[in-house]
Amino acid sequence: MGFLKISTPNIGPGGRVACLRKLDVILAVDGETFDPDPKSFYLKFQKKNSAPWLITLKRNDVIFDVLVYSPFAADFVITGTEETSLTKELLKLHRFSDWSAYRNFEVYRDIYKKADLVDTFYNPLTGIIAPLWMLHNRLYMLLLLVLAIYATTFFANVYIFGFTVILIAMYTQRAQIDLKRAYCKVLNKRLWVVVAASDELSVVEKIMGLDENTSVRHFVKNSVRKGVEDKALPRSLNI
Repeated sequence: MGFLKISTPNIGPGGRVACLRKLDVILAVDGETFDPDPKSFYLKFQKKNSAPWLITLKRNDVIFDVLVYSPFAADFVITGTEETSLTKELLKLHRFSDWSAYRNFEVYRDIYKKADLVDTFYNPLTGIIAPLWMLHNRLYMLLLLVLAIYATTFFANVYIFGFTVILIAMYTQRAQIDLKRAYCKVLNKRLWVVVAASDELSVVEKIMGLDENTSVRHFVKNSVRKGVEDKALPRSLNI
C-alpha cells in the first residue's frame, strides 16, 4: 500500500496555514492510516467539530506531525514502491505524545538559517506578567520599548502610568501570538515549517533533521540530540 503525496503547490487555506508543501507525503490523520485514495483522506475531515486534526507527514525523509484546523484540498499522486518501503521503515521510528499536549510550533527562519520558534499556546497569564513574558520569549526590542513607555508615563503622572500598564497588559494578552510572529518578521524571518509537538525540544530535533545547518536561538545542537534520545514516547503508528 502506498501513500498520498501532494503533487501541486496549490493547497487550500487550511494547508497553507499548516505550511504544507508540494511533495509532502501524508501518512496518517489522528494517528490512523488510510487507503491511498484522496476520497478516503477527505472523509477524515467530514466532522468539522473534530478540528483540529493531527496530520502525520514526511518531508525530506523526516516524519513529523502538524495540527490542521480546517480541511484543505490538493492534488495527490501515489508514492512508488521504493519510496513506500522507505517510508514504512521511517514510520516504525515515529512516536506520538499525549494528544492533549500537542500544539503547533511555527518556525521562522532568515537567509542565514537562523530560526525562532513561535509557540501557539495561548497563555492566560500573559497580560499579568507582560514584561516577564516578553523577556521569556526573547522579545528584547519590544521589552525595551515597553519599559521606556512605563518610565515615561511614571514620571509624567502616576495615574497615566497605571492606565498605560493596564492597556499594555490587555493588548499583550490578546495579541500575544501575533506579537511573537511580528517580532520574527521584524528580524526578517519567514515562516519555514510548522510542527506539532508537546515541547520545543522535539521541534528542534525535527528542524535539525530537515536541515542540519539551521540553528535555533537558545538551543545547543549536541544537547538537543541527547535530550531527545533520552525521552520515552509512548505510541507509534501501526502499519
